[in-house]
Amino acid sequence: MDPAQSCEFDFKSSAFTNKLLFKNCSSVLTGPVESKKFFGTTTHSSTIVSWHYIVQLGAVNTTIEVIVDSVSNIKSQLHGELQFYHPNVGRYMTSGIIKAGSRIGDELKISLDSTRSYLIQGGIDLTLSIHELAQEDVQQPIQPTVPLPDSQLLDHFAVLLESEKFTDVTIIVGKKEFLAHKAILAARSPIFAAMFEHEMQESKENRVTIEDVKPRVFQEVLRFIYTGIVKELDQLANELLAVADKYALDKLRTLCEEQLGSTLSVETVTRTLYLADLHHAEQLKQQAVQFISLNIKAIPAADWQSIIATNPALAAQMFAQMARLN
Repeated sequence: MDPAQSCEFDFKSSAFTNKLLFKNCSSVLTGPVESKKFFGTTTHSSTIVSWHYIVQLGAVNTTIEVIVDSVSNIKSQLHGELQFYHPNVGRYMTSGIIKAGSRIGDELKISLDSTRSYLIQGGIDLTLSIHELAQEDVQQPIQPTVPLPDSQLLDHFAVLLESEKFTDVTIIVGKKEFLAHKAILAARSPIFAAMFEHEMQESKENRVTIEDVKPRVFQEVLRFIYTGIVKELDQLANELLAVADKYALDKLRTLCEEQLGSTLSVETVTRTLYLADLHHAEQLKQQAVQFISLNIKAIPAADWQSIIATNPALAAQMFAQMARLN
């Protein structure tokens, strides 16, 4: 890999289950992303195995696999299971027999755009589990334990949104108009579903006007509805959380909570607590309260005193939670 195309790796190992996190990859990635070589020893046969991971960025799909470099002192046949996980996509697994030169996971393909987004913006988890096969299992064919996803599904929905073909509703946000598909909006949001199912003005005229969201923010909301991907989450998490709450987009709400929770500081925590309470983000609210409890001396008194003055109910929840934590 070109030195400019960098990635970081976190590796954790326990009981011969090995997890690798690709993270903070550069935005110029065009070719394979390859990890360094790792070593492990099985618990029963003391077989030494070395391997490395590779994420191959292709023209349409990204292939994820583990390459077994060497297997020494082998006393029984080994079975390896490679697991891919990301909260936006889900969990997928593939497996095979472990032997020197084997490649496990070359059929595990994820859409190119989504995988690149995960590599650059956050990271992807790869877990390799290795165990000895019982003798009666050795001759049995090994099949993937979970059906693989349609790797082009997200790409097709992204094209459908961008091409504006077959659209049947216009969404007006500020001075910008977005063309969309009622069926997709209704399938993803119970609020849009209710809007289109009943004899409301939006359903009759096939036009929806949204006055409390910026066009840039709604563009990301549409992207999430169609593909499950948000490209500017780090910049727009506050505003996206409000829209996720308004349209009951629970997965988007969770993504926003995780982003905001990961950037808590003494300067932002009280503002984040207000936001979490306003938009029913319970996970984020508990995280903010815990942060305040642990850092109460560092937080400006005026900040948490303003919560007491302006939102007594929230203040009561905060102090009750702090009492439980301490």
